Amino acid sequence: MQTAQNFFAAVNNTGLGFGIASAEAAVAADEDLAQLQLETGKASMYESFELARRAVAVKDAGELFALTSKWSQDATEKLLGYSRNYVSITQEAQQHVEKFVDGSGPALQRELLETIEKSISQSPVPGGQSVLTVVKSAMTSATTAMGAVDQAAKQFTEYAGASLEASPMGAVATKASPRKRAS
Repeated sequence: MQTAQNFFAAVNNTGLGFGIASAEAAVAADEDLAQLQLETGKASMYESFELARRAVAVKDAGELFALTSKWSQDATEKLLGYSRNYVSITQEAQQHVEKFVDGSGPALQRELLETIEKSISQSPVPGGQSVLTVVKSAMTSATTAMGAVDQAAKQFTEYAGASLEASPMGAVATKASPRKRAS
């Protein structure tokens, strides 16, 4: 049946597209995260060298305490900056995949329903309408469940980002600039 072949071709095409979109998002995010880690590690190493140089020159305990206190505060601010960047990169990857799913999911659902309706209308088996009702109900439930999972993931990343922004150490820290990727 031509309709079933069209549907399976659409499913395969959508599946391939989703796989490619997911892989592109993952690779781009991995590149950005690796760059962020490299820049953070490099900056941290040089800051440690500077701290060691300054610690060697300390003349009394009060000066050492002030030095380590300042270093702790700076390190905390930089950790928050790193966390913000990490969340930003993962949110960007998530949005890239969501954009693909939002664009192709409804079309695939329509194609599936049309295929089932045509198959049932051409089927000599009685009771096809009840099968169609069950399939539509299952698709609605699956769509609702996927929407809930998607919403939970969005809320988690938004919460993580908002928590970092609202933290007491919310000062702007050194920000690595992830490379812009083509969408």
